[in-house]
Amino acid sequence: MVQSPQYASAMARARNGASWFNAIALFSVINAVIGMVGAQIHFIIGLGLCEIIDGIGQSLGTAGKGVAFFCDLLVAGVWVLFAFQGKKGLRWPFIVGMVLYLFDGLLFLFFHDYLAAAFHAYVLFRLFVGFQATAELKSLGAAASAPGAWYANPSQPQPGAWPPPPAGQQPTFPPPQAGGYQQPGYPQQGSQPTYPQQGTYGQQPSYGQPGGQMPAAQQPVDPYALPADGQAPRTSLSGEPIE
Repeated sequence: MVQSPQYASAMARARNGASWFNAIALFSVINAVIGMVGAQIHFIIGLGLCEIIDGIGQSLGTAGKGVAFFCDLLVAGVWVLFAFQGKKGLRWPFIVGMVLYLFDGLLFLFFHDYLAAAFHAYVLFRLFVGFQATAELKSLGAAASAPGAWYANPSQPQPGAWPPPPAGQQPTFPPPQAGGYQQPGYPQQGSQPTYPQQGTYGQQPSYGQPGGQMPAAQQPVDPYALPADGQAPRTSLSGEPIE
């Protein structure tokens, strides 16, 4: 199915927004690995929830670290699922993901990590842009599936579609009717009004054509021609008959 430029643009923005879910999952796992080795750094795009899990695991010893890392992988897997579903143009991954990431940003704000909280706000904005793209995809899909929407599949033009596609079979516009005609290389046309043939108008004789006759009332009068039978003789200005 050929997609419209608007649909392709909205899908691209939705996929860009969903890619942030993968980034969140990736850096959360990296933060978990850093926490296992005891480093005191972290990436601000990662989840604060994973850092809390890592802190609890470190307090429980080696076994606790392993359990915490496994929990971090499960949490990251959920965000990878959001990314996978969001790239399909679905809306629910963005809604659930934005709510969860908002609460995660509040955790950083509670612990006075303002830089991480600010970066969470930026990621939320990028996720919101992707959410808006999914809403546009839904409206475009509804318009394309509406009755009479011939542009839903440009590769299959519907009868009456105008302008016609640049290649392939030309659509019928207007629909053919009885008495119509077909010109080579052009769409079928409807019935056309009948015009008189060249040289005639209705029942009038043709003028200026070979063999045409001018009506007698419009023929020039020869002053020297003899009067026809039954006609009065012509007279001069003085009233005398003209022989």
